[in-house]
Amino acid sequence: MRRRRCEALRVALSTARLGLHASEEGARVAMERELAELSNDLQAEIVEIEERLEEVLAVDLTEVKEQALKTAQAYERQWETAAHDLQPAADKLAELQHSGSGKTCTMAGHGLRDATDGNTHGLYKLAAHDLDTA
Repeated sequence: MRRRRCEALRVALSTARLGLHASEEGARVAMERELAELSNDLQAEIVEIEERLEEVLAVDLTEVKEQALKTAQAYERQWETAAHDLQPAADKLAELQHSGSGKTCTMAGHGLRDATDGNTHGLYKLAAHDLDTA
């Protein structure tokens, strides 16, 4: 009886080992299949990215660069022209900024109603009046 039991246990153990081996083999095959699919998917994505990269690298930016340079040069000329046109005004402003030139009286007015020079109110009030009536 003991012998039959031992034999039955050996058979059961062998069967279990064979089942485990088959299960491991099935899992390995399934994992290899999944890895192959993932590898194929990644390879397809890599090819797609490489194609997009080639498209990006093929774009010729020469025309865009030339247009940007022309625009910058045009702005530079405009700034130079504006600076040139405003230079007389800047010179006059510098001249008027010297003390004793009467700028306070000119800008604020002297407030003398009886004066006949037309600067009773000054440029500030005249400008405010012009803005108010505009």
